Amino acid sequence: MPREGPMSGTPRIGEILVEAGVIDEMQLAAALGEQARWGRRLGVTLIKMGMVEEGHLVRALAKQLDLPVASLAGKRIADDVIALVPAKVATEHGVVPLFVKREGRTSQLYLGMEDPSNLAVLDDLSFRTGMEVHPVMVGPTELGQAIDRYYLGSGAAGAEADAGSTSIGEQNLRTIREGSETPTPEVPARPAPPVPLQDDPGRAAGDADSSTGPPIELNQTVETAPLPEGLVDDVARALEET
Repeated sequence: MPREGPMSGTPRIGEILVEAGVIDEMQLAAALGEQARWGRRLGVTLIKMGMVEEGHLVRALAKQLDLPVASLAGKRIADDVIALVPAKVATEHGVVPLFVKREGRTSQLYLGMEDPSNLAVLDDLSFRTGMEVHPVMVGPTELGQAIDRYYLGSGAAGAEADAGSTSIGEQNLRTIREGSETPTPEVPARPAPPVPLQDDPGRAAGDADSSTGPPIELNQTVETAPLPEGLVDDVARALEET
């Protein structure tokens, strides 16, 4: 299978998605053809061709590469952080710097990427900034909007977008773990035990209410005591008199 870029020794985003079962070889070949035709990045191409949903793409890559995920909705990136990555690098490679974490003398740059397998841009930015660069998965749509906002957009649009937003930081990163999104199965309610009928042959004799006497079985003949002598004649005589 042809590689997507010059880094022939490194698995690229398409190969990772095929290995994860998100797309197959034929879909990848078709997407690579569209990518070469229109010049879009592969992730955007796959989404526009309807081969994968953006959320599924991000989760699959993050899980396969064991990378954190960040959403840029309602978040603001500091100007001094944006200045760390030149506009040409951001637009050509589809990357946006998110924030810098400082620990003692060490500074770590967290870089939003659509294709975290692009090790060349990671090495380049590490050399430019003198920082450790950590890739973070960001959806292609949000990434494109951030590039337009911070590198290609007008200042007025950026100021309007900043209204009500908060600075992005390490607390906004989340990790996709194997099975972490599997819904918890619902436990069916335990049915109530059946109430035995009076003609249930399995009912214990002691279960009957002693105040009402033993239960009468279905199809059971009920024996009655004989009427007293002379009672029938008295009743007949009373009827004749009326």
